[in-house]
Amino acid sequence: ISRPTFDRLVHLLERNPIFESTGKKPQRPVRYQLACFLLRYGTRGADSMQAAHKLGVGFGTVFLYCKRVVRVLRELGLDVVTWGNEDRLQQVATHVMGRSGIPDCVGMLDGSLVRLTEMPERNGFSFICRKK
Repeated sequence: ISRPTFDRLVHLLERNPIFESTGKKPQRPVRYQLACFLLRYGTRGADSMQAAHKLGVGFGTVFLYCKRVVRVLRELGLDVVTWGNEDRLQQVATHVMGRSGIPDCVGMLDGSLVRLTEMPERNGFSFICRKK
């Protein structure tokens, strides 16, 4: 994620009241919570313990930060998460074709497991991993 994209995302997230402290202790800034989320989910092979260690926070704090970020991202939904315009889709398809030979492809998954903080409401049981 580029720095301008990160800053724009922070700006969108910090408008949500979930990031306002309701107790005596203030929350960490939104950019810190988003960075924690990205460390946990955006780093190949990373997990909550690694994010906690890198940021010097507790294991449970990582879950809390990620839960907040995911909740707000879900609320923002398709207003901010898009496939892009036709030009961008064509750029991606051309890149994928050049690298893999797969035509008309605009996205791939590599079989990596992505841990969800909550079961999706719709078809939630379809997202259960049976790998051990």
